[in-house]
Amino acid sequence: MSKEAEGLSIHFVDLERFHLSFEKLERLKRRREVSSALKRGGNLLKKAGQQNLRARLLNTGKGFLLNSIEVRLKKRKKGEALIGFDLNGRHAHLVDRGTQIRTTKSGKNRGKMKGNSFWMDALSDNKSRVQEIVSDGIEKALENIEK
Repeated sequence: MSKEAEGLSIHFVDLERFHLSFEKLERLKRRREVSSALKRGGNLLKKAGQQNLRARLLNTGKGFLLNSIEVRLKKRKKGEALIGFDLNGRHAHLVDRGTQIRTTKSGKNRGKMKGNSFWMDALSDNKSRVQEIVSDGIEKALENIEK
């Protein structure tokens, strides 16, 4: 059975095997090993971001941005995690990427800020390590499912 549309072709060789693979994937998403691997990978990024921020801001301020980095596992979409900032870190994108000179409607100057790329550097430096951690957790979960 095959279907072709605008250069896209889908071939189902063994439909039953395809459904079994899908069921295994759904069971895999519910496994604790996958959740813990996502949490470990997220915590690695969190710590890297915090270390970059500490080094680049020289411990100024009260630490709202530093403490606002969080790792959350999605409850409804199993197998997905969110790594980001809570409400106290809503200005993280400004610190990370910087700003241009800004003025208010009344003409007052709000200045500019040079970005320090603490979060983007943490993501790029640790991307491969996080992928290793998550893939190891998925492999472990697959081994336990097959048992």
